[in-house]
Amino acid sequence: MITRISNSLFILIFLWHAFMLNAQNKSNPDLIEAYYVITVFDSTTHPYADKKEPEYSLGIIQVSGFMSVETMKFRLERLINYPQTRRECSPDDSCPILGGYSHITKYENADFSTPSFEKKYPVLVHKRSKSMGYVHDAKGNEIFTCTHISSSSGQNTLDRMSIFIKPYMAPFGMLQPLNPSYVIWTYPTGGLHHATGMGQSYSWDNDKSKLVPDDALNNIDISATQFVTDRDLNEYEKCDPLLILDYKSLDNFLLKDSGQKFSIETKGSFYSYDENYGGEFFRKIEVRLSLNEPFLELAPLDPIQPDDPFELAPLDPVGIAPLDPVTPEGTFELAPLEPVKK
Repeated sequence: MITRISNSLFILIFLWHAFMLNAQNKSNPDLIEAYYVITVFDSTTHPYADKKEPEYSLGIIQVSGFMSVETMKFRLERLINYPQTRRECSPDDSCPILGGYSHITKYENADFSTPSFEKKYPVLVHKRSKSMGYVHDAKGNEIFTCTHISSSSGQNTLDRMSIFIKPYMAPFGMLQPLNPSYVIWTYPTGGLHHATGMGQSYSWDNDKSKLVPDDALNNIDISATQFVTDRDLNEYEKCDPLLILDYKSLDNFLLKDSGQKFSIETKGSFYSYDENYGGEFFRKIEVRLSLNEPFLELAPLDPIQPDDPFELAPLDPVGIAPLDPVTPEGTFELAPLEPVKK
């Protein structure tokens, strides 16, 4: 009798254990959900002959959505218990304390045939672009005008957005903050697929001397949201990384697992000057991340600011120019760096 009860109890325990493992695989309690918004402004100028006004192109993209986030607690606890180890994470090392993924897949026991856990969220995309250049009108006169405009939006279910947070160590050409800090890497897989959405596109027609609709795809690729400060800078470049200066608050939140929400907002920029052609590229990026944000079926998409990017002039690189002169004195003047606002 005792043997039968013991066997029955063993079977019940075994079945309960299997049930709990299966439930854990489906929900994966080690993960939390987060909502993100990433906005990128790109500006590229191209000198044209001896014209005073350069040709330029502008691009604005905003992506948003939800993601699954996991904390590398073993690494986080080591950083807290041994602060000197923060310096061991070199600029190009992938040593995150937190990783967020719009599409995450996990496998167990080296079995890659069937995932033990998988979660995929769509990436909502809103893109607009504009190009200004020199063309000839109907009378043959050279004019400076808009040569291309486009707008597209939609849900990108093909590409994946990843956000990593790691200890920050400045590469060559950048300043190390006085206090320990974290840095955000935005890492999309855009460009691997041809994701398209709804929109419209117009290009300059030389015969009609005006903008006309074209057959360009309404591309909602997200590769332009990549911002990874993992390399040394030269004298023609300047970068302000996506820093998290209040590292202690983030540490406490990740360790407590209190279920409360935690918001992160940061801005960064990158500037480069082409010494051969005199062109300039400027990228400004803004990231908002809300941890422990429950998933909603449709993530809200904030409107891109400003509302009408087609009226914009090229972004001004004042405040993010290289610390050293990029060309011989007198040929390329730069404004001083703007003070950091607390």
